[in-house]
Amino acid sequence: MRNVMRGFTLAELVVVIAIMIIVTTVVLYNYQNFNSTTLVTNYAYEVAFAIKEAQVYGLSVLSAGNSFQQGYGIHFDNNSLNSPANFFLFADMPLATSSPVGDGIFASTTDSRVKTYNFVGNYKVAKFCAFNSAGNSTCGSTVGQEINNSLDITFVRPNPDARIVIYDKLLNKQDKMSRAEITIVSPQNASTTKMITVYSTGQISIK
Repeated sequence: MRNVMRGFTLAELVVVIAIMIIVTTVVLYNYQNFNSTTLVTNYAYEVAFAIKEAQVYGLSVLSAGNSFQQGYGIHFDNNSLNSPANFFLFADMPLATSSPVGDGIFASTTDSRVKTYNFVGNYKVAKFCAFNSAGNSTCGSTVGQEINNSLDITFVRPNPDARIVIYDKLLNKQDKMSRAEITIVSPQNASTTKMITVYSTGQISIK
């Protein structure tokens, strides 16, 4: 009777608590990874949809003020590389009244912001790169906080193709690149990333 009614020993209690701690830790870790992956994916789609929106605006010619002669684009710069990140959609105004084509880059003095996109929770763009037809790349990244780096992807009717322009940290301009890549990273895990690729043909993909 004494053996039947006895409770847990201290050793048994310690083992049970240890098992519960291990299981709880694993569950929380996996939940954080799942949540991080989900948010990175959501932000990647937000970037892709923003670029698609610029493409639609460029083809359908959303008016900017009283003008219908402009392209539309997405601009990334050092603020996109900071935490939290932001980037914006802009109207690329024509260089002259006789030409409906802008310069393919955002200029604060002549162009106008249409919409700003903000990340939260310290999610950010880890880097953005542009590649020429030979496969050579020019990139901006959080390494060194290269403040002069910028990437612009613009669209002008009637062509659905993308004009991709990137500036390096020395303000060297690389125009009409064949594709651009924007990489989103999680603040919890640097290996949790999503990359948006925009081709000069106007195709957009996420991987």
